[in-house]
Amino acid sequence: KTLVDKVSTSRIRWKTYLQFASHFGKAGLSQDALDALDRATPKGVIASQRGPELEATICHILRGVMQSPGGYHDVGEISSRILRRGVQFTTRNYNMIIWNACDAGDYATALRILNTMKQRGPEPNIYTYRILLHPRRADNRPVEVIQEGVNYAKAASSPEIASLVVQTSWQYMDNLSSSFGYHFTRLFNIYREFFDLRFLEKLEILNSGNELQKLMPSRTVLCLMLMVYIRSKRNRNPEHIWHLYTNLKHLTKAGDPVIAPMVESHHVWAMFLHEFIRHPETLNWCLTLLKDMLTPLPSSATHHTAQRPIRIPPPAPIIWQLLISAFMRHRQPEAARKVLDMMISRNVEPEDAHWDSMLRGYAKAQDLDRVAETLRIVERGGFRVSTETTGMLSRIRQKERLMTYL
Repeated sequence: KTLVDKVSTSRIRWKTYLQFASHFGKAGLSQDALDALDRATPKGVIASQRGPELEATICHILRGVMQSPGGYHDVGEISSRILRRGVQFTTRNYNMIIWNACDAGDYATALRILNTMKQRGPEPNIYTYRILLHPRRADNRPVEVIQEGVNYAKAASSPEIASLVVQTSWQYMDNLSSSFGYHFTRLFNIYREFFDLRFLEKLEILNSGNELQKLMPSRTVLCLMLMVYIRSKRNRNPEHIWHLYTNLKHLTKAGDPVIAPMVESHHVWAMFLHEFIRHPETLNWCLTLLKDMLTPLPSSATHHTAQRPIRIPPPAPIIWQLLISAFMRHRQPEAARKVLDMMISRNVEPEDAHWDSMLRGYAKAQDLDRVAETLRIVERGGFRVSTETTGMLSRIRQKERLMTYL
């Protein structure tokens, strides 16, 4: 800022001022960026230039304004000031304004700009729809945004936008108070508009019939469809989910080009584990799943796109945590301890949550000796005990012995 003031009376090329404006924009200093843009004289030079430098500078200014609290409310004024210089916004510049509107939850403005682009130009591109459909937390995205994505995905045969449509549709449905069976039916109808059904048929989720071949689904979309389907069957016979799991394993070992890469995601293992830990009679399936994660796959399990073996990820801390909590919840503390020992033997350091689950389970079982042993480990390791576990300790019946241990 000091430098640009000192050189303001010198003869500097307009591109140098663009560099000042660009850096101020990136830093969220919108007013300084606009002042530097105004100094790119003589008058009219900016309007006659439409190169990538000017386009990038305007993008930095429009996007950088969001760094300030309440900065979104200044986007309209900043845009007007730039346009008064005779600049014509490009698709990329409009994308920045749409991005700001979506981040602020102002989808009405985002849709209005999109319609203006379609009617007057410049034409929206794949990045426009990627911004509109990008998953956001606590989203209030209206269904009209999803429909715009559907229209573009059909017209452009874009698997990327079609995938985002499915993901955004699920996010929209998940906010509705309906059953998972209803959700899966609706999501499946959206899925079948774009993607080949043969892969869901391989998993024995449905029968594709005589459907025409369509777009190849991404791993993310297949995992999402699998998750919603599993949840929709949650209250039925758990044997059905076990059959689905064994079928997935078989397809993976056979090296199915689309199904096999799914097991490289932690989410797939976690979604099955969440189902297996729900009932005492299915806990043995949890141990089978853990063994499958730790056992190398045969050479036939290859990633056809990357031309390499399929890599099952090592169990994440959440996997160990789910197992320990499940065994403790179903009153099998010895099995929980074996899982913890197995975890340590594989050089995975237990975290707060793991010891917390052990402590909570022992307290629930009124096993004071194990409570004391675990408390010593927690104290020596500097681990934290949750409020819930502290409350569980207060319900131990042998208060005097507990106080002696403490």
